[in-house]
Amino acid sequence: MLASGGGRFIEKTPEWNVRHLKLLHELFPSAYYILVYRDGRNQVASTEAKKMKQKEDFDFVSSCQNWAKAMNLFEEVPDKKSIKNMRLVRYEDLLVSFNEIFIDLCKFIRIKPFKQRPIIPNSSFENFNSPEDFNNRWGSWSEEKVNIFKKTAGSQLIKWRYVESNDSWWYD
Repeated sequence: MLASGGGRFIEKTPEWNVRHLKLLHELFPSAYYILVYRDGRNQVASTEAKKMKQKEDFDFVSSCQNWAKAMNLFEEVPDKKSIKNMRLVRYEDLLVSFNEIFIDLCKFIRIKPFKQRPIIPNSSFENFNSPEDFNNRWGSWSEEKVNIFKKTAGSQLIKWRYVESNDSWWYD
């Protein structure tokens, strides 16, 4: 990364990284970790759209289970006092307050904040115009999919304060 003189490595597969955080910290004890998490409904919907676009198989139930497992691991991360230099960032907050969060993260990783190049959001969906467009990807789910997600991953959605209860997020 140019802003750090080449001294930073950025990799964006939080599900993988959080599963291997202890090992990564062992290998790179002075590294800074920024773990981004996302509303599982939107993550599953985005994964499904990507797989369909690429004409690949997609297992809805497994995708819901994988998000829930990753969030279980994310839940444990802040309690690990042995892992220093780590921040959890909510993806939806990045969409809404990117500039403020970006400046804060630059300070956290000890680089001078800089003006970032605008980039087109990466999306498997055809229509996206604003941050809100990324926060309701699941809105076209069938009642069956909603119920599968609630059963499989609803408790994590509640724990991470995306909804108040499993009964509070479904509309006709």
